[in-house]
Amino acid sequence: MQPPEAAPAGIDPDRLGDLLVRQDGVVEVHGLHVWEISSDSPALSAHVLVVPSGDCHAVRRDLERLLWEKYSITHTTLQVDHIGSAAAVQDVAITAASMGVTDDDHCEDAHGPVHRPGPHEH
Repeated sequence: MQPPEAAPAGIDPDRLGDLLVRQDGVVEVHGLHVWEISSDSPALSAHVLVVPSGDCHAVRRDLERLLWEKYSITHTTLQVDHIGSAAAVQDVAITAASMGVTDDDHCEDAHGPVHRPGPHEH
């Protein structure tokens, strides 16, 4: 039996997810995975939902810059979608409804902890 995956030393995925979701235009971050390619090369992947009118390309660039500056993460795969452009899980629909978005079928499975603005469970 293999040990569970662990994030690189010094990187708390929950805190990192909370940091990402506090960025302008970001509504939710889920499917967040952080690992090491080698001892000094962390990598990250995540699904990021942005406001309908947001510039998803600018958000991706801003998040990549933030990850590089704060965590030295240069290997990223960020799937960035507009909330409401595809389906939203019922949980996302609650967040979206407060933003005036009603589309409610995004991801069937949030793939782990879901990070949203404000207090939330991990």
